[in-house]
Amino acid sequence: MWTPCWTRGRRIKVKQLPVMFLLSFFALGIPAYRVANHDGPKFGVMILLYAADLYAWEALAQVFSVQSESPLVGMMQFVQMWFTGFIFAGFLIPGEDMVWPFKAFTWILPLRWTIRGMVYNEMIDGTYEQCDLSSDDQCFGDPAAPGRQDGDDVLNSLGDVFGPFSDENTLVQDILVPLSFALLLKMAHTYLLVSKASVASSVGRAK
Repeated sequence: MWTPCWTRGRRIKVKQLPVMFLLSFFALGIPAYRVANHDGPKFGVMILLYAADLYAWEALAQVFSVQSESPLVGMMQFVQMWFTGFIFAGFLIPGEDMVWPFKAFTWILPLRWTIRGMVYNEMIDGTYEQCDLSSDDQCFGDPAAPGRQDGDDVLNSLGDVFGPFSDENTLVQDILVPLSFALLLKMAHTYLLVSKASVASSVGRAK
């Protein structure tokens, strides 16, 4: 039973990759780059970040689909983990303010890395309005700098408030960490699938 399950699982995993890029293209192409006027030359890197994140969450969904006997339980586990990833992504609650073992979620789940990479990719080369010191609104940038604010100053001041953002280029890490997470989950999914298929297909010896 190992060979058919392994072959089927490998084919599914390979076919998922182009689908993740296709979904990323439609999720970002029109809303972000046609409607919201994001930086067009950064579109390719943004697709890579988004596709890696989708692939990681898809892998997690596959694990939950075979882990439990009940599909409903698997779906609830996935939703719970997605909200966990959102809450512990570092921009709602700073990572240094979390206690163990919850702090581990900020490093394991992929949403933190994806959001950090997407914000950096979009903002680092941009310029923004000068801080209005007469206003009580929060100023993201360098208040002492004259004229428009550079993207690196804005990112560093965002990091002072929201945690994971800075002017450090971590794009490679922000892509590889979700992909590594996905790879581990794909291995776990294959193991669970083969184990359950082997048990289900075993035939007892006649007495």
